[in-house]
Amino acid sequence: MNDRYSEPKNRVFLGTFERSFNPDARRWSLKPCWGRIITYLAALAFVAFILVVCAIYSVSKFVKGFDDITITDAFMAPFDMATYRQKVGECNIRKAREYFSRGDVSLGFMNLTAGVARSPNNLEARVTLATIHAISLKNIEQASMILEAKLPEAFKQKNGDYISIAATLFARNPKTAKKSILLLSKALKDGMVTDKKVLKILADANKYFGSTDKEEGIKFFSYAAKELSADKKISKFATKCLAILYLADGRAQEANDALKRGGVKDGEVYETISIYNDIAMGNEIQALGRTLRGIRLSKNPSRFYSILIKICNEFGDERAKKYALRLSILSNLDEEAQVDNAVSTKQYDILQTLIADSKPVKLLKAIRCAGKYKDRLALKMCMEKFETMSESLKFTMQAAAAEAMLSLGDNDAASKIIEELASRSKTPKQDSIVRDLRFASDISARTEKSHQVREFVERADKERIISFVDLIEDIGRGRYGVEVLMSAIQSGKDDSQRAKTRLIEILWSLGDSAHLVEAIVESDVHVPVYVLTAEGISNPYSDKFIFIPGDKRKKLAEQIEKAREKKRKYEHFNLGF
Repeated sequence: MNDRYSEPKNRVFLGTFERSFNPDARRWSLKPCWGRIITYLAALAFVAFILVVCAIYSVSKFVKGFDDITITDAFMAPFDMATYRQKVGECNIRKAREYFSRGDVSLGFMNLTAGVARSPNNLEARVTLATIHAISLKNIEQASMILEAKLPEAFKQKNGDYISIAATLFARNPKTAKKSILLLSKALKDGMVTDKKVLKILADANKYFGSTDKEEGIKFFSYAAKELSADKKISKFATKCLAILYLADGRAQEANDALKRGGVKDGEVYETISIYNDIAMGNEIQALGRTLRGIRLSKNPSRFYSILIKICNEFGDERAKKYALRLSILSNLDEEAQVDNAVSTKQYDILQTLIADSKPVKLLKAIRCAGKYKDRLALKMCMEKFETMSESLKFTMQAAAAEAMLSLGDNDAASKIIEELASRSKTPKQDSIVRDLRFASDISARTEKSHQVREFVERADKERIISFVDLIEDIGRGRYGVEVLMSAIQSGKDDSQRAKTRLIEILWSLGDSAHLVEAIVESDVHVPVYVLTAEGISNPYSDKFIFIPGDKRKKLAEQIEKAREKKRKYEHFNLGF
Protein backbone atom coordinates (compact mmCIF):
# COMPACT_ATOMS: atom_id res chain seq x y z
CA MET A 1 0.00 0.00 0.00
CA ASN A 2 2.98 2.26 0.64
CA ASP A 3 4.06 1.79 -2.96
CA ARG A 4 0.83 3.31 -4.13
CA TYR A 5 1.58 6.54 -2.30
CA SER A 6 5.43 6.85 -2.83
CA GLU A 7 6.78 9.41 -5.27
CA PRO A 8 8.67 8.25 -8.39
CA LYS A 9 12.45 7.74 -7.83
CA ASN A 10 14.77 10.41 -9.25
CA ARG A 11 18.58 10.83 -9.44
CA VAL A 12 20.58 13.74 -8.01
CA PHE A 13 24.26 14.83 -7.83
CA LEU A 14 24.97 13.87 -11.44
CA GLY A 15 23.15 10.60 -10.95
CA THR A 16 25.40 9.35 -8.18
CA PHE A 17 22.49 9.17 -5.70
CA GLU A 18 18.79 8.15 -5.90
CA ARG A 19 16.32 10.30 -4.04
CA SER A 20 12.91 8.92 -2.85
CA PHE A 21 10.11 10.09 -0.51
CA ASN A 22 8.54 7.81 2.08
CA PRO A 23 4.99 9.08 2.79
CA ASP A 24 4.57 6.98 5.89
CA ALA A 25 7.77 8.30 7.45
CA ARG A 26 7.25 11.64 5.74
CA ARG A 27 10.96 11.93 4.90
CA TRP A 28 13.30 11.87 1.95
CA SER A 29 16.02 9.27 1.65
CA LEU A 30 19.20 9.12 -0.47
CA LYS A 31 20.81 5.93 -1.73
CA PRO A 32 24.27 5.95 -3.39
CA CYS A 33 24.57 4.54 -6.89
CA TRP A 34 27.90 2.76 -6.37
CA GLY A 35 28.35 1.69 -9.92
CA ARG A 36 28.07 5.22 -11.22
CA ILE A 37 30.21 6.64 -8.36
CA ILE A 38 33.00 4.19 -9.12
CA THR A 39 32.77 5.00 -12.80
CA TYR A 40 33.07 8.73 -12.11
CA LEU A 41 35.98 8.24 -9.72
CA ALA A 42 37.80 6.08 -12.22
CA ALA A 43 37.27 8.71 -14.90
CA LEU A 44 38.55 11.48 -12.61
CA ALA A 45 41.58 9.39 -11.62
CA PHE A 46 42.36 8.77 -15.26
CA VAL A 47 42.07 12.46 -16.13
CA ALA A 48 44.25 13.38 -13.11
CA PHE A 49 46.81 10.77 -14.13
CA ILE A 50 46.90 12.14 -17.68
CA LEU A 51 47.38 15.65 -16.29
CA VAL A 52 50.21 14.45 -14.03
CA VAL A 53 51.88 12.69 -16.98
CA CYS A 54 51.56 15.84 -19.08
CA ALA A 55 52.98 17.92 -16.24
CA ILE A 56 55.91 15.54 -15.74
CA TYR A 57 56.64 15.53 -19.46
CA SER A 58 56.37 19.31 -19.83
CA VAL A 59 58.37 20.22 -16.71
CA SER A 60 61.05 17.63 -17.44
CA LYS A 61 61.47 18.61 -21.07
CA PHE A 62 60.97 22.36 -21.01
CA VAL A 63 61.95 23.34 -17.44
CA LYS A 64 64.53 20.77 -16.32
CA GLY A 65 65.95 20.32 -19.80
CA PHE A 66 65.49 16.53 -19.85
CA ASP A 67 65.48 16.39 -23.66
CA ASP A 68 65.50 12.59 -23.85
CA ILE A 69 62.23 12.09 -22.00
CA THR A 70 59.50 10.15 -23.82
CA ILE A 71 55.77 9.83 -23.19
CA THR A 72 56.46 6.33 -21.92
CA ASP A 73 58.97 7.69 -19.38
CA ALA A 74 56.44 10.25 -18.17
CA PHE A 75 53.71 7.58 -18.07
CA MET A 76 55.82 5.22 -15.96
CA ALA A 77 57.28 7.91 -13.66
CA PRO A 78 54.45 7.88 -11.06
CA PHE A 79 54.87 4.09 -10.70
CA ASP A 80 58.71 4.05 -10.59
CA MET A 81 60.01 7.45 -9.54
CA ALA A 82 63.49 6.07 -8.76
CA THR A 83 64.04 4.98 -12.36
CA TYR A 84 62.71 8.30 -13.61
CA ARG A 85 65.06 10.26 -11.32
CA GLN A 86 67.97 8.16 -12.49
CA LYS A 87 67.20 8.91 -16.14
CA VAL A 88 66.96 12.63 -15.37
CA GLY A 89 70.25 12.37 -13.49
CA GLU A 90 71.98 10.66 -16.43
CA CYS A 91 70.74 13.45 -18.66
CA ASN A 92 72.17 16.03 -16.23
CA ILE A 93 75.50 14.22 -16.29
CA ARG A 94 75.60 14.20 -20.10
CA LYS A 95 74.79 17.90 -20.16
CA ALA A 96 77.54 18.54 -17.58
CA ARG A 97 80.08 16.93 -19.90
CA GLU A 98 78.85 19.09 -22.78
CA TYR A 99 79.11 22.27 -20.69
CA PHE A 100 82.60 21.36 -19.48
CA SER A 101 83.74 20.66 -23.03
CA ARG A 102 82.50 24.12 -24.05
CA GLY A 103 84.29 25.74 -21.10
CA ASP A 104 81.11 26.63 -19.20
CA VAL A 105 82.31 25.43 -15.80
CA SER A 106 79.47 26.94 -13.75
CA LEU A 107 76.62 25.24 -15.62
CA GLY A 108 78.66 22.07 -15.90
CA PHE A 109 79.16 21.95 -12.13
CA MET A 110 75.45 22.64 -11.46
CA ASN A 111 74.34 19.86 -13.79
CA LEU A 112 76.93 17.43 -12.44
CA THR A 113 75.85 18.08 -8.85
CA ALA A 114 72.18 17.54 -9.78
CA GLY A 115 73.07 14.47 -11.83
CA VAL A 116 74.93 12.77 -9.01
CA ALA A 117 72.05 13.51 -6.60
CA ARG A 118 69.52 11.94 -8.99
CA SER A 119 71.70 9.08 -10.24
CA PRO A 120 73.76 8.26 -7.15
CA ASN A 121 75.18 4.98 -8.48
CA ASN A 122 76.95 6.60 -11.42
CA LEU A 123 80.39 6.17 -9.88
CA GLU A 124 82.26 7.83 -12.73
CA ALA A 125 80.24 11.06 -12.33
CA ARG A 126 80.62 10.88 -8.55
CA VAL A 127 84.41 10.67 -8.91
CA THR A 128 84.39 13.69 -11.24
CA LEU A 129 82.33 15.73 -8.76
CA ALA A 130 84.59 14.74 -5.85
CA THR A 131 87.68 15.64 -7.86
CA ILE A 132 86.29 19.11 -8.59
CA HIS A 133 85.62 19.66 -4.88
CA ALA A 134 89.10 18.43 -3.94
CA ILE A 135 91.21 20.15 -6.59
CA SER A 136 89.30 23.22 -7.75
CA LEU A 137 87.40 24.09 -4.56
CA LYS A 138 90.10 22.81 -2.17
CA ASN A 139 87.41 21.09 -0.08
CA ILE A 140 88.90 17.68 0.72
CA GLU A 141 86.32 16.98 3.42
CA GLN A 142 83.36 17.45 1.06
CA ALA A 143 85.08 15.38 -1.62
CA SER A 144 85.63 12.58 0.90
CA MET A 145 81.95 12.63 1.92
CA ILE A 146 80.84 12.41 -1.72
CA LEU A 147 82.95 9.29 -2.31
CA GLU A 148 82.30 7.69 1.06
CA ALA A 149 78.54 7.63 0.42
CA LYS A 150 78.91 4.98 -2.29
CA LEU A 151 81.83 2.88 -1.12
CA PRO A 152 79.61 -0.25 -0.73
CA GLU A 153 78.44 0.18 -4.33
CA ALA A 154 82.05 0.54 -5.49
CA PHE A 155 83.01 -2.73 -3.80
CA LYS A 156 79.88 -4.36 -5.22
CA GLN A 157 80.87 -3.24 -8.74
CA LYS A 158 84.54 -4.09 -8.01
CA ASN A 159 85.49 -0.60 -9.14
CA GLY A 160 89.16 -0.39 -8.19
CA ASP A 161 89.62 3.10 -9.66
CA TYR A 162 86.87 4.47 -7.41
CA ILE A 163 88.45 2.87 -4.34
CA SER A 164 91.89 4.20 -5.30
CA ILE A 165 90.68 7.78 -5.68
CA ALA A 166 88.70 7.54 -2.43
CA ALA A 167 91.77 6.25 -0.60
CA THR A 168 93.89 9.08 -2.05
CA LEU A 169 91.47 11.75 -0.84
CA PHE A 170 90.79 10.08 2.51
CA ALA A 171 94.54 10.13 3.22
CA ARG A 172 94.52 13.94 3.00
CA ASN A 173 91.77 14.36 5.58
CA PRO A 174 92.82 13.69 9.22
CA LYS A 175 89.29 12.47 10.00
CA THR A 176 89.43 9.72 7.36
CA ALA A 177 93.18 9.01 7.07
CA LYS A 178 92.98 5.61 8.80
CA LYS A 179 89.98 4.69 6.68
CA SER A 180 92.18 5.21 3.62
CA ILE A 181 94.54 2.45 4.78
CA LEU A 182 91.64 0.12 5.63
CA LEU A 183 90.18 0.66 2.16
CA LEU A 184 93.49 -0.15 0.49
CA SER A 185 93.95 -3.21 2.67
CA LYS A 186 90.52 -4.62 1.77
CA ALA A 187 90.81 -3.70 -1.92
CA LEU A 188 94.23 -5.34 -2.04
CA LYS A 189 92.89 -8.56 -0.50
CA ASP A 190 89.93 -8.57 -2.91
CA GLY A 191 92.22 -8.10 -5.90
CA MET A 192 90.64 -4.74 -6.80
CA VAL A 193 93.94 -2.82 -6.69
CA THR A 194 97.49 -3.88 -7.46
CA ASP A 195 100.62 -3.49 -5.35
CA LYS A 196 101.83 -0.92 -7.84
CA LYS A 197 98.65 1.14 -7.40
CA VAL A 198 98.91 1.09 -3.61
CA LEU A 199 102.56 2.16 -3.79
CA LYS A 200 101.58 5.06 -6.07
CA ILE A 201 98.88 6.20 -3.62
CA LEU A 202 101.32 6.04 -0.69
CA ALA A 203 103.96 7.94 -2.68
CA ASP A 204 101.43 10.69 -3.46
CA ALA A 205 100.44 10.83 0.22
CA ASN A 206 104.09 11.13 1.23
CA LYS A 207 104.60 14.04 -1.14
CA TYR A 208 101.40 15.70 0.11
CA PHE A 209 102.28 15.39 3.81
CA GLY A 210 105.86 16.49 3.15
CA SER A 211 104.58 19.85 1.92
CA THR A 212 101.66 20.28 4.36
CA ASP A 213 101.49 18.54 7.75
CA LYS A 214 104.43 16.25 8.57
CA GLU A 215 103.02 15.27 11.96
CA GLU A 216 99.78 13.98 10.41
CA GLY A 217 101.88 12.20 7.78
CA ILE A 218 103.90 10.46 10.49
CA LYS A 219 100.67 9.19 12.09
CA PHE A 220 99.35 8.06 8.70
CA PHE A 221 102.42 6.07 7.68
CA SER A 222 102.92 4.58 11.16
CA TYR A 223 99.44 3.12 10.83
CA ALA A 224 100.00 2.11 7.20
CA ALA A 225 103.22 0.20 7.97
CA LYS A 226 101.38 -1.75 10.66
CA GLU A 227 98.05 -2.36 8.86
CA LEU A 228 99.65 -3.35 5.54
CA SER A 229 102.29 -5.58 7.12
CA ALA A 230 100.97 -8.66 5.28
CA ASP A 231 102.53 -7.30 2.10
CA LYS A 232 106.23 -6.85 2.91
CA LYS A 233 106.94 -4.69 -0.13
CA ILE A 234 104.18 -2.22 0.68
CA SER A 235 104.90 -2.26 4.42
CA LYS A 236 108.57 -1.46 3.83
CA PHE A 237 107.64 1.34 1.44
CA ALA A 238 105.31 2.83 4.08
CA THR A 239 108.18 2.56 6.58
CA LYS A 240 110.49 4.43 4.21
CA CYS A 241 107.86 7.17 3.77
CA LEU A 242 107.55 7.39 7.55
CA ALA A 243 111.33 7.74 7.89
CA ILE A 244 111.44 10.44 5.20
CA LEU A 245 108.81 12.49 7.06
CA TYR A 246 110.65 12.08 10.36
CA LEU A 247 113.77 13.30 8.60
CA ALA A 248 111.96 16.27 7.02
CA ASP A 249 110.77 17.21 10.52
CA GLY A 250 114.38 17.24 11.74
CA ARG A 251 114.09 13.94 13.64
CA ALA A 252 116.89 11.90 12.09
CA GLN A 253 117.23 9.50 15.05
CA GLU A 254 113.52 8.63 14.97
CA ALA A 255 113.78 8.12 11.21
CA ASN A 256 116.64 5.69 11.77
CA ASP A 257 114.67 3.85 14.49
CA ALA A 258 111.63 3.56 12.18
CA LEU A 259 113.75 1.85 9.50
CA LYS A 260 115.09 -0.61 12.05
CA ARG A 261 111.58 -1.49 13.26
CA GLY A 262 110.38 -1.91 9.68
CA GLY A 263 113.27 -4.18 8.73
CA VAL A 264 114.67 -1.78 6.11
CA LYS A 265 118.42 -2.45 5.96
CA ASP A 266 119.46 -1.29 2.51
CA GLY A 267 118.54 0.92 -0.43
CA GLU A 268 118.86 4.64 -1.10
CA VAL A 269 116.38 5.70 1.57
CA TYR A 270 118.30 3.64 4.16
CA GLU A 271 121.59 5.20 3.05
CA THR A 272 120.09 8.68 3.05
CA ILE A 273 118.63 8.33 6.55
CA SER A 274 121.90 6.87 7.82
CA ILE A 275 123.80 9.85 6.42
CA TYR A 276 121.46 12.38 7.98
CA ASN A 277 121.61 10.47 11.26
CA ASP A 278 125.40 10.66 11.11
CA ILE A 279 125.15 14.42 10.60
CA ALA A 280 122.71 14.76 13.51
CA MET A 281 125.03 12.69 15.76
CA GLY A 282 128.01 14.86 14.82
CA ASN A 283 129.67 12.33 12.51
CA GLU A 284 129.90 14.67 9.51
CA ILE A 285 133.09 13.16 8.05
CA GLN A 286 131.57 9.66 8.07
CA ALA A 287 128.44 11.13 6.45
CA LEU A 288 130.59 12.78 3.79
CA GLY A 289 132.22 9.45 2.87
CA ARG A 290 128.82 7.74 2.55
CA THR A 291 127.50 10.61 0.47
CA LEU A 292 130.33 10.49 -2.05
CA ARG A 293 129.90 6.72 -2.32
CA GLY A 294 126.17 7.24 -2.95
CA ILE A 295 126.93 9.73 -5.73
CA ARG A 296 129.18 7.18 -7.45
CA LEU A 297 126.80 4.23 -7.14
CA SER A 298 123.30 5.73 -7.38
CA LYS A 299 121.27 5.84 -10.59
CA ASN A 300 119.67 9.02 -9.26
CA PRO A 301 122.54 10.92 -7.57
CA SER A 302 120.56 14.16 -7.14
CA ARG A 303 119.43 12.95 -3.68
CA PHE A 304 123.07 12.55 -2.59
CA TYR A 305 124.13 15.83 -4.18
CA SER A 306 121.47 17.50 -2.01
CA ILE A 307 123.07 15.92 1.06
CA LEU A 308 126.50 17.01 -0.15
CA ILE A 309 125.18 20.58 -0.31
CA LYS A 310 124.12 20.27 3.34
CA ILE A 311 127.54 18.93 4.35
CA CYS A 312 129.39 21.64 2.40
CA ASN A 313 127.17 24.18 4.11
CA GLU A 314 127.99 22.57 7.47
CA PHE A 315 131.64 23.43 6.90
CA GLY A 316 130.97 26.84 5.33
CA ASP A 317 132.44 25.79 1.98
CA GLU A 318 130.51 28.09 -0.36
CA ARG A 319 132.51 27.17 -3.49
CA ALA A 320 131.90 23.44 -3.09
CA LYS A 321 128.28 24.10 -2.09
CA LYS A 322 127.56 26.04 -5.30
CA TYR A 323 129.24 23.38 -7.42
CA ALA A 324 127.27 20.61 -5.70
CA LEU A 325 124.06 22.59 -6.17
CA ARG A 326 124.75 22.88 -9.88
CA LEU A 327 125.39 19.14 -10.17
CA SER A 328 122.26 18.41 -8.14
CA ILE A 329 120.09 20.41 -10.54
CA LEU A 330 121.68 18.90 -13.65
CA SER A 331 121.26 15.34 -12.35
CA ASN A 332 117.63 15.90 -11.35
CA LEU A 333 115.25 15.41 -14.25
CA ASP A 334 112.01 16.47 -12.55
CA GLU A 335 110.29 19.63 -13.75
CA GLU A 336 110.88 21.62 -10.58
CA ALA A 337 114.63 21.11 -10.89
CA GLN A 338 114.46 22.19 -14.52
CA VAL A 339 112.64 25.37 -13.47
CA ASP A 340 115.28 26.10 -10.84
CA ASN A 341 118.04 25.60 -13.41
CA ALA A 342 116.30 27.83 -15.99
CA VAL A 343 115.88 30.72 -13.53
CA SER A 344 119.35 30.42 -11.95
CA THR A 345 121.04 30.41 -15.38
CA LYS A 346 118.68 33.03 -16.88
CA GLN A 347 117.55 30.73 -19.69
CA TYR A 348 114.28 32.57 -20.20
CA ASP A 349 113.25 30.72 -23.38
CA ILE A 350 113.44 27.41 -21.49
CA LEU A 351 111.58 28.92 -18.53
CA GLN A 352 108.83 30.16 -20.85
CA THR A 353 108.39 26.65 -22.23
CA LEU A 354 108.33 25.09 -18.76
CA ILE A 355 105.61 27.40 -17.39
CA ALA A 356 103.61 27.61 -20.64
CA ASP A 357 100.93 25.24 -19.28
CA SER A 358 100.63 27.30 -16.04
CA LYS A 359 100.95 24.13 -13.98
CA PRO A 360 100.72 25.36 -10.35
CA VAL A 361 103.66 23.38 -8.97
CA LYS A 362 106.06 24.59 -11.66
CA LEU A 363 104.78 28.17 -11.57
CA LEU A 364 105.08 28.39 -7.79
CA LYS A 365 108.61 27.00 -8.00
CA ALA A 366 109.50 29.59 -10.66
CA ILE A 367 108.14 32.44 -8.51
CA ARG A 368 110.15 31.32 -5.49
CA CYS A 369 113.28 30.90 -7.61
CA ALA A 370 112.78 34.43 -8.97
CA GLY A 371 112.88 35.72 -5.41
CA LYS A 372 115.77 33.44 -4.46
CA TYR A 373 117.94 34.48 -7.42
CA LYS A 374 116.70 38.11 -7.43
CA ASP A 375 115.42 37.83 -11.00
CA ARG A 376 112.76 40.46 -11.77
CA LEU A 377 112.26 39.35 -15.39
CA ALA A 378 111.56 35.74 -14.40
CA LEU A 379 109.02 36.99 -11.85
CA LYS A 380 107.31 39.14 -14.48
CA MET A 381 107.03 36.12 -16.81
CA CYS A 382 105.32 34.18 -14.03
CA MET A 383 102.91 36.97 -13.10
CA GLU A 384 101.67 37.15 -16.69
CA LYS A 385 100.12 33.70 -16.14
CA PHE A 386 97.91 34.75 -13.23
CA GLU A 387 94.90 36.11 -15.15
CA THR A 388 93.77 32.72 -16.48
CA MET A 389 93.76 31.06 -13.04
CA SER A 390 90.93 30.30 -10.64
CA GLU A 391 90.43 32.79 -7.81
CA SER A 392 91.90 30.61 -5.04
CA LEU A 393 94.92 29.56 -7.10
CA LYS A 394 95.56 33.12 -8.22
CA PHE A 395 95.53 34.20 -4.56
CA THR A 396 98.24 31.65 -3.70
CA MET A 397 100.42 32.67 -6.64
CA GLN A 398 100.09 36.39 -5.93
CA ALA A 399 101.00 35.84 -2.28
CA ALA A 400 104.19 34.08 -3.42
CA ALA A 401 104.85 36.92 -5.88
CA ALA A 402 104.50 39.48 -3.07
CA GLU A 403 107.16 37.61 -1.09
CA ALA A 404 109.41 37.54 -4.17
CA MET A 405 108.95 41.30 -4.59
CA LEU A 406 109.98 41.83 -0.98
CA SER A 407 113.08 39.70 -1.60
CA LEU A 408 113.84 41.86 -4.62
CA GLY A 409 113.61 44.95 -2.41
CA ASP A 410 110.56 46.37 -4.19
CA ASN A 411 108.32 47.11 -1.23
CA ASP A 412 105.98 49.39 -3.24
CA ALA A 413 105.16 46.65 -5.79
CA ALA A 414 104.75 44.13 -2.98
CA SER A 415 102.37 46.47 -1.11
CA LYS A 416 100.15 46.86 -4.18
CA ILE A 417 99.81 43.09 -4.51
CA ILE A 418 99.14 42.73 -0.76
CA GLU A 419 96.33 45.31 -0.81
CA GLU A 420 94.76 43.62 -3.84
CA LEU A 421 94.88 40.31 -1.95
CA ALA A 422 93.30 41.97 1.08
CA SER A 423 90.36 43.15 -1.04
CA ARG A 424 89.74 39.59 -2.25
CA SER A 425 90.43 37.67 0.96
CA LYS A 426 87.48 35.39 1.81
CA THR A 427 88.74 32.80 4.32
CA PRO A 428 90.52 32.93 7.72
CA LYS A 429 93.58 31.31 6.13
CA GLN A 430 93.73 33.98 3.41
CA ASP A 431 93.28 36.70 6.05
CA SER A 432 96.25 35.25 7.95
CA ILE A 433 98.39 35.23 4.79
CA VAL A 434 97.56 38.88 4.14
CA ARG A 435 98.46 39.80 7.74
CA ASP A 436 101.80 37.98 7.44
CA LEU A 437 102.60 39.77 4.19
CA ARG A 438 101.70 43.16 5.67
CA PHE A 439 103.95 42.38 8.62
CA ALA A 440 106.82 41.46 6.28
CA SER A 441 106.19 44.66 4.30
CA ASP A 442 106.28 46.73 7.50
CA ILE A 443 109.57 45.09 8.46
CA SER A 444 110.97 45.83 5.00
CA ALA A 445 109.86 49.47 5.28
CA ARG A 446 111.05 49.59 8.94
CA THR A 447 107.58 50.62 10.14
CA GLU A 448 106.90 47.50 12.21
CA LYS A 449 105.41 47.63 15.72
CA SER A 450 106.67 45.59 18.67
CA HIS A 451 103.31 43.87 19.28
CA GLN A 452 103.33 42.40 15.76
CA VAL A 453 105.95 39.80 16.69
CA ARG A 454 103.80 38.37 19.47
CA GLU A 455 100.67 38.39 17.29
CA PHE A 456 102.49 36.65 14.45
CA VAL A 457 103.96 33.92 16.65
CA GLU A 458 100.56 33.28 18.25
CA ARG A 459 98.76 32.70 14.96
CA ALA A 460 101.51 31.07 12.85
CA ASP A 461 102.30 27.35 12.69
CA LYS A 462 105.84 25.95 13.03
CA GLU A 463 106.46 25.70 9.30
CA ARG A 464 105.35 29.27 8.72
CA ILE A 465 107.57 30.66 11.48
CA ILE A 466 110.76 29.31 9.89
CA SER A 467 109.80 30.30 6.33
CA PHE A 468 108.85 33.80 7.52
CA VAL A 469 112.19 34.19 9.28
CA ASP A 470 113.93 33.10 6.06
CA LEU A 471 112.00 35.79 4.19
CA ILE A 472 112.80 38.66 6.50
CA GLU A 473 116.45 37.62 6.66
CA ASP A 474 116.44 37.64 2.86
CA ILE A 475 115.14 41.23 2.82
CA GLY A 476 117.98 42.31 5.11
CA ARG A 477 116.26 42.31 8.52
CA GLY A 478 117.95 39.31 10.13
CA ARG A 479 117.87 41.07 13.50
CA TYR A 480 114.08 40.97 13.38
CA GLY A 481 114.27 37.28 12.49
CA VAL A 482 116.14 36.77 15.76
CA GLU A 483 113.28 38.45 17.64
CA VAL A 484 110.70 36.22 15.99
CA LEU A 485 112.66 33.04 16.70
CA MET A 486 113.39 34.00 20.31
CA SER A 487 109.69 34.73 20.87
CA ALA A 488 108.71 31.37 19.28
CA ILE A 489 111.29 29.47 21.36
CA GLN A 490 110.48 31.18 24.67
CA SER A 491 106.72 30.78 24.22
CA GLY A 492 107.09 27.12 23.28
CA LYS A 493 105.36 27.71 19.93
CA ASP A 494 108.46 26.35 18.20
CA ASP A 495 111.27 25.24 20.49
CA SER A 496 112.49 22.58 18.06
CA GLN A 497 116.17 21.91 17.33
CA ARG A 498 115.70 23.40 13.90
CA ALA A 499 114.42 26.72 15.30
CA LYS A 500 117.29 26.92 17.79
CA THR A 501 119.90 26.04 15.16
CA ARG A 502 118.37 28.61 12.81
CA LEU A 503 118.70 31.23 15.57
CA ILE A 504 122.38 30.37 15.96
CA GLU A 505 122.93 30.64 12.19
CA ILE A 506 121.35 34.09 11.99
CA LEU A 507 123.27 35.37 15.01
CA TRP A 508 126.48 34.21 13.35
CA SER A 509 125.55 35.93 10.06
CA LEU A 510 124.91 39.15 12.01
CA GLY A 511 128.30 38.87 13.72
CA ASP A 512 126.64 39.03 17.15
CA SER A 513 129.27 36.97 19.00
CA ALA A 514 127.98 37.66 22.51
CA HIS A 515 124.41 36.48 21.87
CA LEU A 516 125.72 33.69 19.62
CA VAL A 517 127.83 32.17 22.40
CA GLU A 518 124.95 32.58 24.84
CA ALA A 519 122.61 30.74 22.46
CA ILE A 520 125.15 27.92 21.98
CA VAL A 521 125.79 27.26 25.65
CA GLU A 522 122.14 27.59 26.67
CA SER A 523 120.90 24.86 24.31
CA ASP A 524 122.09 21.35 23.43
CA VAL A 525 121.34 21.65 19.72
CA HIS A 526 123.53 20.95 16.75
CA VAL A 527 125.84 23.85 15.93
CA PRO A 528 127.33 23.97 12.40
CA VAL A 529 131.10 23.48 12.17
CA TYR A 530 131.54 26.81 10.38
CA VAL A 531 129.93 28.60 13.33
CA LEU A 532 132.07 26.89 15.95
CA THR A 533 135.23 27.63 13.96
CA ALA A 534 134.29 31.26 13.32
CA GLU A 535 136.79 33.89 14.30
CA GLY A 536 134.31 35.69 16.57
CA ILE A 537 134.16 32.80 19.07
CA SER A 538 137.60 31.25 18.46
CA ASN A 539 138.60 31.95 22.07
CA PRO A 540 135.79 31.07 24.52
CA TYR A 541 138.00 32.14 27.44
CA SER A 542 138.05 35.73 26.17
CA ASP A 543 136.91 38.46 28.56
CA LYS A 544 134.11 39.41 26.17
CA PHE A 545 132.34 36.19 27.26
CA ILE A 546 132.81 36.90 30.95
CA PHE A 547 129.08 36.34 31.53
CA ILE A 548 129.42 32.65 30.56
CA PRO A 549 129.89 30.35 33.59
CA GLY A 550 133.18 28.44 33.74
CA ASP A 551 131.69 24.95 33.22
CA LYS A 552 129.80 26.06 30.13
CA ARG A 553 132.81 27.87 28.77
CA LYS A 554 134.83 24.67 29.15
CA LYS A 555 132.16 22.71 27.31
CA LEU A 556 132.13 25.32 24.52
CA ALA A 557 135.93 25.07 24.22
CA GLU A 558 135.63 21.30 23.76
CA GLN A 559 132.99 21.79 21.06
CA ILE A 560 135.20 24.28 19.24
CA GLU A 561 138.20 21.95 19.31
CA LYS A 562 136.14 19.04 17.92
CA ALA A 563 134.81 21.31 15.17
CA ARG A 564 138.33 22.41 14.24
CA GLU A 565 139.43 18.79 13.98
CA LYS A 566 136.45 17.99 11.72
CA LYS A 567 137.27 20.97 9.51
CA ARG A 568 140.90 19.82 9.15
CA LYS A 569 139.70 16.37 8.04
CA TYR A 570 137.18 17.95 5.65
CA GLU A 571 139.84 20.13 4.03
CA HIS A 572 141.94 17.03 3.31
CA PHE A 573 138.96 15.10 1.92
CA ASN A 574 138.78 14.55 -1.85
CA LEU A 575 135.31 15.72 -2.89
CA GLY A 576 135.91 14.67 -6.48
CA PHE A 577 135.53 18.13 -8.02
